[in-house]
Formats: sequence, C-alpha cells, structure tokens
Amino acid sequence: MTTKRRRFYDVFCGLIKNADLEELEAWYLKAVGVGYHGCVLCFELNRVERNNELVVTLNDLRKNIDLLNEKGLHIYLRCHLKAETPGKVKRLLSFIRGWCDLISLEASSREILAFASRDRRIDIVTLVPGESPKFFRGDLLYLKEYGKFVEVPFSLLVEDNPIRFSKNISHARFLLEKPSVKNIPILISSGTVGSLDPRSLLSFSELVLGLDYSMLSRAMSIFIEKKIIENKEKRLGIRPVEGVRVEDAM
Repeated sequence: MTTKRRRFYDVFCGLIKNADLEELEAWYLKAVGVGYHGCVLCFELNRVERNNELVVTLNDLRKNIDLLNEKGLHIYLRCHLKAETPGKVKRLLSFIRGWCDLISLEASSREILAFASRDRRIDIVTLVPGESPKFFRGDLLYLKEYGKFVEVPFSLLVEDNPIRFSKNISHARFLLEKPSVKNIPILISSGTVGSLDPRSLLSFSELVLGLDYSMLSRAMSIFIEKKIIENKEKRLGIRPVEGVRVEDAM
C-alpha cells in the first residue's frame, strides 16, 4: 500500500480543556484539511484525585465526541497522563479507561518510563526531548509484547533557539534509535500546534530523525487505527478480555 492511499491519523492534533462541540469539530476539520483521515484530541490529566469537575468534563467530552462519530467524523479522545510516580499514575488509570480511546503517559523519569512500558493500560509512551531517559532492553521487550507505540510530538521538538532545537533533534534521534531498530511503532504527532501535513511530518522524520518512512507511515495509519478500534471494542464490552470478541455486543 502506498502512502497516497493510507488513512493517516494525527494522534495529538491539539490540547483540549473543555468539551465545546464546535471547538472539537474545528480541530477535526483542521486535521482533515491538511490530509488526515482522522485525529485524536488530547486531554491532559496531571491531578491524582478524582473530583466532580473532572468527571463532568470527561463525560461531556465522551458524549460530544460520540455525537461527532455518529455524524461520520473520525475523531477520538486521548487521555494524556503526567505524574511524578507510578503510584499517582495508577490512581489516574483506575478510572479513566471508560472515557478514553487512547491513553498515553509522558516519560518524565526512568521510573515512569519503565512503568509506561510495562503497564498494559498505557497505549502510547510519549518522549520529551531533553528530558526523557533512554529505553532499556526490558522496556523494549514489553513495548513489543504489548503492542505499544512510542511518540514524539513535533511541538516538543520545535524551539526558536537554534541551539536548543538542534539539541532536541539530537536527543530525539538517540531516544528513538533502539525502538526503531526493534520495529516498535513510532508516532510523530503534531502536538499542541494543531495538525500539520502528515507527509511533511513523515519526510521530516525520515530526513532529520533518521526514521524509516514506510514503518512510520504504517504506524500513523493502519497500526494506530487498529489500536483505536480494539480500545473502542474494549470500552463498549465487545472485547471483554484480550483475544475474545463478542460479535453480537453491538
């Protein structure tokens, strides 16, 4: 399959803070306008406690995104976690899966990176250039076994200062080298800036980050699409446990 026929998904097409229906649709239209088939909006969680305000926001987001899905829009919700310890991450994970199509964790430390690689509930390990530690062999084995993705948002790479920008590029290349060699799916998403042309991101990733164009294009299309579908089936009870699918649950 050539890249011209692939259905690309931007797994970080913008950072959202509320469930305004028009705003959600605007993010999607921007993504489609630059060449994506679908997009994933990112809702950031860095508070451990479950409170009424958070529950209301997640309920509204899920309801409105489901409404847009019914209209034929390929738009999805991603819960992005930021926490200092695995214990805090676990408390967040304990109640968010029912709302999210994807769950990601920002690898801010060695301890968090190891946890993100091993916990089945995490779909995407997000690397921060200049901050995230390198992967160990055990991390890579779990990433491969559990079908996880490694991500670097483009917005985290870009810097106005040329020296800092070059350092970010150098560190990103270093972090992504081992996952790339092991054929672990890598995602270069747009990030907080909103969707950027997918083929431009693919070319940038190949020429600047040294990644394989074909593998990247598969990760950003058929692989992530499969993961979104699987997670939706789990959320709806169609896939109650791994490897079991209830055909008549729809």
